[in-house]
Amino acid sequence: MGKWLQEAITSMEEAHLVGGILGDVEDVSIEEICAITKTPDGTVKSRLHRARAVLRKKLSRHVEDES
Repeated sequence: MGKWLQEAITSMEEAHLVGGILGDVEDVSIEEICAITKTPDGTVKSRLHRARAVLRKKLSRHVEDES
């Protein structure tokens, strides 16, 4: 895993991190994440969206620096 990605992931809030890891890394469905975390689907979707947005923002800084 790249240094920037690892730093971005470790800086995320736990609630966003769990959904992001399960949803995007482990390819777990929204329904399964809801069952695992005992969280409503709207909350899981919101946290997953937020996790992606945070990663995108943090990583885009490094991409812009490289250009």
